[in-house]
Amino acid sequence: MDPESVYETYLTPMQEFYKQSKVFVTGATGFLGRILVEKLLRACYVDTIYVMIREKKGKEMDVRLKELFDSVVFDRLRGEQPDFRGRIVGLYGDCAKPHLGIKEADREMLIENVNFVFHCAATVNFDEKLHMATFINIRGTQEMLALARQMRHLVFFTHVSTAYAHCERKQLEEEFFESTYKARQLITIVEQLPEKTIDKIEPIILDEFPNTYAFTKTISEQLIEEMDDFPIAMFRPAIIVSTFKEPIPGWINNYYGPQGVTAGAMIGLLRTLQCDEKVDANIVPVDMCANGLLAIPWDARKKYDEIVEFNKNAMEVDEHNLQRKKYKVPVYHFESNSTNPISWKRFRELTQSYGFDYLTVKMIGIYFFHLRKNYFTNWLATIFMHYLPAIFYDLALLCTGSKPRMIQAYKKVHKFSSVISYFCTQNWHYESKNYIGLCDRMCEQDAALFLCDLRKLDWPTFFKTYLVGCRVYLIKDPIETIPEAKRLYKKFALGTYCVLAFVFLLLAMMIYNMFKF
Repeated sequence: MDPESVYETYLTPMQEFYKQSKVFVTGATGFLGRILVEKLLRACYVDTIYVMIREKKGKEMDVRLKELFDSVVFDRLRGEQPDFRGRIVGLYGDCAKPHLGIKEADREMLIENVNFVFHCAATVNFDEKLHMATFINIRGTQEMLALARQMRHLVFFTHVSTAYAHCERKQLEEEFFESTYKARQLITIVEQLPEKTIDKIEPIILDEFPNTYAFTKTISEQLIEEMDDFPIAMFRPAIIVSTFKEPIPGWINNYYGPQGVTAGAMIGLLRTLQCDEKVDANIVPVDMCANGLLAIPWDARKKYDEIVEFNKNAMEVDEHNLQRKKYKVPVYHFESNSTNPISWKRFRELTQSYGFDYLTVKMIGIYFFHLRKNYFTNWLATIFMHYLPAIFYDLALLCTGSKPRMIQAYKKVHKFSSVISYFCTQNWHYESKNYIGLCDRMCEQDAALFLCDLRKLDWPTFFKTYLVGCRVYLIKDPIETIPEAKRLYKKFALGTYCVLAFVFLLLAMMIYNMFKF
């Protein structure tokens, strides 16, 4: 639909809230950011979206901007609004740099025009060095808030944190918690000490935190809590996975989290993972997450206006304004543990069930994947199911004159799986009253258009699209090859069973000869 003719149609309350607004999005090239931008353009009829992009791997901002909007994610939007690119303004910026690295002219443009800010940018690399994670996740947030305070027409600022901030706690309410370090103190330490020194003391600073991502996101929340006179809210999403419905079902563009495990199992590479199958998976679809993120300013701005109106009336009664109320920054949890739980056991069952319907021609072995809670048991399984086959595979490659690669591949797999094991061997208990209340306050039309109520999510239906997405968008194997993949799987299965039969026969003969001797 042409945005110019939108006023001739019925607008829902949320569409009315965003129409003709100017929005600033950080992290637009990221997983959540892409879906957020697409939905803002397609369903919210915004006037302009300012997208902050940094240079990466030698690619300049303009090149990355073009690659972003050439993505399949924007195919539906291209069909409905062919001229949508005219509403996009790209500008260079980098959260790791002082003052975000934004040019003065661009800064003035943002100050004069922006109505909404969605701060999604963050380094999600769990292995990121502490100094860089601090610059991006903490100082970058500080700089964003300083910029937002200058914006003359700002309606609302939404900060994206994570449900695993404060992962040292097992009970998490929708509120702020104290941290060991103060945000500004940590920024000062990292700015003044050499990188090598920071690297040495990193384990001491992290203490019980599993990685720099969770730690720095926790510290950055302090900066949000302090904004008690500002229209702002904080969003804590859980483990974000592929799209459920929009703009295309099953879309995914990264191997982080469960999708990396699923893709590894689908190609027959990953066969064991340390994971407690009774623990809740706490996964959420990215399109529902983006919809929830859009609903927060609509909901929280009303709370902010109530405080402003109260203080205005109090001032009229009491010139000293002794009755003034502070705005308590609302926190919204977006998690499935308390709203629509799914265990890792159920996760494995559903992926295995639908996985055989979407076999891939890129498999290197049969689907054989198990979850093991005990570290030692999983370690033994890793030796026999990963490293021993990898050694034989690499020896075969060497004999044929090819370069061995399986051992190296498994080193990467195990590095990744050790990271995710922390989150799938223990449970966190959440309270999500604010978010559930938000969903209940949405009208029927908005609830359908901006589907974000996890209580309405049917997991079996979701997993059908999830497996297709992992196959098509991660493994890069089109649906048309399924018949060929099924024929290939039969050959792999036959070969695997023959090898196992030979191994067991050999073992039986060895045992027999030992007893005979």
